[in-house]
Amino acid sequence: MAVTTGFLQDRQKAHAREKLESIKALAGTVAHEMNSPLFVAMGNLELLQDDFEQDSEPYREMEGIKSNLNKLKTLVKRISQLEEVVTRDYDGTSRIVDLDKSFSAL
Repeated sequence: MAVTTGFLQDRQKAHAREKLESIKALAGTVAHEMNSPLFVAMGNLELLQDDFEQDSEPYREMEGIKSNLNKLKTLVKRISQLEEVVTRDYDGTSRIVDLDKSFSAL
C-alpha cells in the first residue's frame, strides 16, 4: 500500500511539474508575441510626441497612452518571469491565474 501511495504521489508531482512547465512556456510565448507590437507602439508614440509641444493637450493625452503602454510592458516582463502559478475562481465555473499572487510568490 505504501509503495502504491508513493507511486501515485510521484506521478502527481510529475504531472504538476509538467503542467507548470507548459504554463511557463505559454506565458513566455505570450510575452514574446506581445513585446513586438508593444515596442512598435511605444516607438511610434515617441515619434508622434515630437510633433507637439509638451504643454499641449495632444502631448498630455499621449503621455496617458505612454503610461498605459508602460504598464503593459511591466506586465509582459512579469509574465516572462513567472515561476509559480496561483489560480483563483473566475466566474464560478472556471479558474484563472491570479497574477498578483503568482508574481508575489517569486
